[in-house]
Amino acid sequence: AFTDDGANAATCYGIVESFSGFTDEYKQQIQLIFEKYFPIEIDPAIPVEEKIPVMHEWHGKAHELMLTQNLRKTDLAACVRDCPNLVVRDGAWEVFRLAKDLGMPMVVFSAGLGNVIREVLDQQLPAELQEWSQEHVHIVSNMLLWTDEGKLAGFSEPLIHVFNKNLQEASANLREALKDRDHVILAGDSMGDLSMADGLDAKVVVKFGWLNSNVEGNLDRYRAAFDYITTSDGTMHGLVDFLKQLRKQ
Repeated sequence: AFTDDGANAATCYGIVESFSGFTDEYKQQIQLIFEKYFPIEIDPAIPVEEKIPVMHEWHGKAHELMLTQNLRKTDLAACVRDCPNLVVRDGAWEVFRLAKDLGMPMVVFSAGLGNVIREVLDQQLPAELQEWSQEHVHIVSNMLLWTDEGKLAGFSEPLIHVFNKNLQEASANLREALKDRDHVILAGDSMGDLSMADGLDAKVVVKFGWLNSNVEGNLDRYRAAFDYITTSDGTMHGLVDFLKQLRKQ
């Protein structure tokens, strides 16, 4: 997603990386790392099997650098609250509201940081959805790990990156929540997101795709892979309309 002035919105990692308590040297180094690896992630000419070790290298360097900054668990609220480029795509909370109305569990699958996603939900999700979210919104992501004193100690394993999102190793709790759910609505903004339902015994998977960058170069691939496509950082209104139609049935 993008901000109103056209800048890239912050990723989960970016939300933490923008923390005012981090040094300027850290922020310069992490930006250089991003500028090196992100173009590789989105380059359609590079085969996925070549990208995977690069994603591990990218995360490894980013994690190592973050561990130098003395981040504390109590800092996460400020990271989210003060991030200047945090953008929630227009229509997102309506998707949550409709999922609640329809009795649908939600899985937020991210190559980012699950702690940050939960903090964003805690701060920005409408109040009437908060209790429902705690039980029915399942976050599958990398997690920040803390010492008993609340200092960043490391990152969960195995690494979840943009090209290995699937439910083959889903937890017992998540499998129970998704039991007997054989119709899936998959929504993502990367070709890597297409595998997110793998591991479920799904009869139908309806795929919504958001094509945010290099639209001309990627459009044919997205058209072949997704059932519905939104380009140029569009809203989630297409998915909202789809869910409203389901509610009428």
